Amino acid sequence: CLRAYRNGAFYGALLGDKLRFTKLVVTDKGIEVALDKPARIVILTEKGIVSQDEGKGLGWEFPEPKPVFVRVRVEHESGERLYSQPTMLGPARKR
Repeated sequence: CLRAYRNGAFYGALLGDKLRFTKLVVTDKGIEVALDKPARIVILTEKGIVSQDEGKGLGWEFPEPKPVFVRVRVEHESGERLYSQPTMLGPARKR
């Protein structure tokens, strides 16, 4: 966990305060993200990028088995970035 923080994987924002989450909801079925302005939204799990799109919102329904965690990275053309904290969905699976 500390390595991720040191690498900047889970910081809340980079560069400022001009881009904001207006909705970030995780349920047992999926995740829904909304922003105050268009940007590239990337949804990640332990498998890497699982969904991405340009715009003000993105939703993703969890597959079965559910991922161990889900998090969001947002990249605006100005260089500003947002990062959500990971939401744990279940115990880590043995490899």
